[in-house]
Amino acid sequence: MVTLENIPGSEMEKRALEVALVGGHSLAILHNVGSHAPQLIRTAMRLAQEIPVPFRGLAYPWCPCGNYGSPKAECRCSAKTIERHLSKLGKWMDRFAIWLGGTVPLARHLHIKGESEAAVMKRVKAARAALEPSVILDASCQEMIRYYLGSVSSSLDIAKVKAIAASIARLDGQARLLVQHMAEALQYQPCALPGFRMWVTAAPGLTVAETEKLMHATGGT
Repeated sequence: MVTLENIPGSEMEKRALEVALVGGHSLAILHNVGSHAPQLIRTAMRLAQEIPVPFRGLAYPWCPCGNYGSPKAECRCSAKTIERHLSKLGKWMDRFAIWLGGTVPLARHLHIKGESEAAVMKRVKAARAALEPSVILDASCQEMIRYYLGSVSSSLDIAKVKAIAASIARLDGQARLLVQHMAEALQYQPCALPGFRMWVTAAPGLTVAETEKLMHATGGT
């Protein structure tokens, strides 16, 4: 059985896994050859059953050969093949809350054990037992959302971002959402991934009134 400490490197993916387990969020990782994304998703599924918490996971290669964007090997796929491959993700847009580009561990990290699975599970269970934080956004968080909507994606699912940020706040032991929680939650949005416009047609953007209503809502999803 593969445990978290036996998966080298992949610290960003492990952090996203923790957030997903705290809030029961679904997790999709796009990866290249050499990434440990498939093992991490299988491990997350096992841990979710132990907690228990609902969980859906996906490890999906960037391209059929697995080397698109890889610094270690040349991609053999044509642009059309890659576009067709990534376009399949469009139908899964709403099925996954957290999206991440997987990393390939450096050679010098391959023999370094990670944090113990027991320690990670202790932290996740403590966060799940904590009270739900207030999801009322302060001025800094609201300004960050407005900037993101104006410069990155006008189709941002604000309710979903707030729910992910709430899970991050619980992991950090905070009673309310802080700007760093929102910043991390925004990093997990699919529109933050390279090649996003290749695989999805963005939904219509929110109106100003809809945006303000969602930012001031007191509940998450």
